Amino acid sequence: MADTPDRAVPAQAWTVAGTTVYMPLLDPAAGSGVVANLVDAYQPKTPLLVTAPDVTEALISAGGTRGRHVYLMRHDLQDVPPEPTIAGLTLRGWEPADARRLAPSYIAAYGEGHPDQRGPDLELAAESLNHTSDDPDNPLMTSISQVAVVSGEPIGVAMVTLSEQMTNWSGPWLMNTFRSPDIAIRRIGAAMIVRTMHLLKQSGYTYYGLMVTTKNPAYNVYTSLGFKVGLEGTMVVLPE
Repeated sequence: MADTPDRAVPAQAWTVAGTTVYMPLLDPAAGSGVVANLVDAYQPKTPLLVTAPDVTEALISAGGTRGRHVYLMRHDLQDVPPEPTIAGLTLRGWEPADARRLAPSYIAAYGEGHPDQRGPDLELAAESLNHTSDDPDNPLMTSISQVAVVSGEPIGVAMVTLSEQMTNWSGPWLMNTFRSPDIAIRRIGAAMIVRTMHLLKQSGYTYYGLMVTTKNPAYNVYTSLGFKVGLEGTMVVLPE
């Protein structure tokens, strides 16, 4: 729990790969009148996760930049679905060389038309995956994270990190998951995620969190596996 400089607007802080996102803890009845306090409380260009739609729109009107509209979801690991059996698929833990190996699948999975589209640069894709695997604020759970291997080649991953920063949301997080769309085998994504659930439960964890863009088709996979929406909000970068 972290307070903003203006203690009239307390917030939770979550640092990911060196960038701190603040989630103001707003009274649902506060209305857009808190916008001036928010702008005064933070440095320019600070990213906020805003859960009140009227505050979001007021911040945009004040010059803020609208980002992803997201769900924060959580799974109770007391009720874990059975692992699917998929011919031709092998799952294993994360290895250091996987960032570069998986870069082509990463780009293909977040291709044109995807709400979280990435560029075509393989080096940038590998660097992004390395940032996730080496983030000291959210350490990668290498034996829990699962890489999908088909015909000897890694083609997807469910990267699980441990985040202890947000009250009521601390614990393991599905920080990133994707699979190559060029592989015809179905349910690879679900298989990776369900395997991580079983490993987490065996390790004594009780809850599993994630954040997903509302228009990301993966949301349907998460709900089918038992993840439930706990918060909905919009990323807003404060104006200069």
